[in-house]
Amino acid sequence: MVATKPDLLDAPIHRVREALAENAKGHENDWLREVGHTLEELISALRHHVSAAEAPNGALATLASPGQDQVATLNRQVRQLRDEHVELLGAVGKLLLHIEGIRTRCIVDEMSCVEDEEIPVIHDRVDDILVRLQAHIECEENLFMTVVTRDEPGAGD
Repeated sequence: MVATKPDLLDAPIHRVREALAENAKGHENDWLREVGHTLEELISALRHHVSAAEAPNGALATLASPGQDQVATLNRQVRQLRDEHVELLGAVGKLLLHIEGIRTRCIVDEMSCVEDEEIPVIHDRVDDILVRLQAHIECEENLFMTVVTRDEPGAGD
């Protein structure tokens, strides 16, 4: 089995949180650029994660393979993880488009181009994505651990 490495997401998640924590007041465009850059790193790492997890010999394929006990439950959980991959990639992609739209508007209108309410909205959307991503990672790790510990010799004896 080729396991996914949720830890490859750890550094990009950390960088997004750091960028988000910076004070945007007075330099909103720079803040947007940095948040956008860190989200691009995150989506790249997430794509790598998805590719590894969903490869023919990837972790999700192995978990869903016949021969496992409770195949129906595992298949449902694997389908849910795959659906979350699509949802998370879509959410980050939409947010990046939103940020790029604001930044484009800033290029056209060099004055105060970021509306006061836009920064908190971006904060909330990024926080939501990070919470969902962390829950996804934990669900994956728990599922892997359940299968590994169940399949260990002497488990359940």
